[in-house]
Amino acid sequence: VEYPEEYPLTTSHDTVLHIAMYSGQNELVKNLLDILLQVPTTTNKSDILLKVNDFGDTILHEATTTNKIDPDTVSLILRKRPGLLTMHNNNGELPLFRAVRFGNEKMFEYLADLVDAQPDPEAHRIRNDGVNILHIAILNESFELALKIAKKYPYLLDKRDQVGMTGLHLLSSMPLAFKSGCKHGWLRRFIYFCVPNSDTHEDVSESDRVGQGNDGVINEQNIAESKVAPVYGQKNKSKKTKAPNTCIKVYRTIALGLHWINQLCWNRIFRGYGWMEEVKNERKRHESGFRLVKYLIKFDYSWQLSEPGGNPEKIVVTPEQLINPWRKAHYLPTIIFHRHSYQNHNDTNFSKRDIKSHTASQGG
Repeated sequence: VEYPEEYPLTTSHDTVLHIAMYSGQNELVKNLLDILLQVPTTTNKSDILLKVNDFGDTILHEATTTNKIDPDTVSLILRKRPGLLTMHNNNGELPLFRAVRFGNEKMFEYLADLVDAQPDPEAHRIRNDGVNILHIAILNESFELALKIAKKYPYLLDKRDQVGMTGLHLLSSMPLAFKSGCKHGWLRRFIYFCVPNSDTHEDVSESDRVGQGNDGVINEQNIAESKVAPVYGQKNKSKKTKAPNTCIKVYRTIALGLHWINQLCWNRIFRGYGWMEEVKNERKRHESGFRLVKYLIKFDYSWQLSEPGGNPEKIVVTPEQLINPWRKAHYLPTIIFHRHSYQNHNDTNFSKRDIKSHTASQGG
């Protein structure tokens, strides 16, 4: 064989470049590119870099499934074959969508900038079945990435999928995404409480900043109140409040010190204990989910319904709007997050935590 690198290596017709991409071997990919670019190409069909496997995945699709591939490597490929950015796989996924599906924030940020310069950038943010990148990020429990998407593309906030679900609907039907949906034993609950909160190290809270409310938004009323001069009779009162303010500063200093000690323990001592890392990741996921739902609820009003003839300030939810979280599969498509599979199931619903057990039950 004159060019063995051109031929598939797996039963699904992955080429050596597909395998190198999926394995996250940056140097190997670059070395293979130097070799493969020497292969003469007459048509796109025989172009090695544009070959797809049985699932329609190009090498760029494979690059988005792992955090190990650097954007520099992808940039090198796209300079040679820019058409890879607009090639769909069999599921109707473009590379940007696939990066979000696998929670690859680094690749999403890189590809998003390239996609914005395309003639039809919106086509990159939605799949053939109507699921957009915000939906898939939530279904994948990549809540931090979902929040970035919600802020970057606000028009997606009220977009619905093929069954009429917005991102907020999907998130509200995932009880395990929040602390209230999880039940722990006393030891696991204690460890959960001890996990360092990424927000607790701030020595100044949002509500203490001049001109800002509890949500950190600048408020004219708050600014005015902070600038009001003390009226007659309040001079002594201001002096009396100096001691409590000092106590608060001491308390914050102690709390900050305890936070860093706790952080050090988690980074140096508790690291490596599998179940403790699992609890830590669970809490981070809950915090991210809570931040996301607080953001979505500000802009998505689909959960509100006015009662005809009733109090306009009263929120009414009809029985049809209530979603039983344990039967949510009736409404939601199932996403199995394997690099070569996307299936819809009407009888069950999987999350990332279900993949391993599902694969084992299927003998894969």
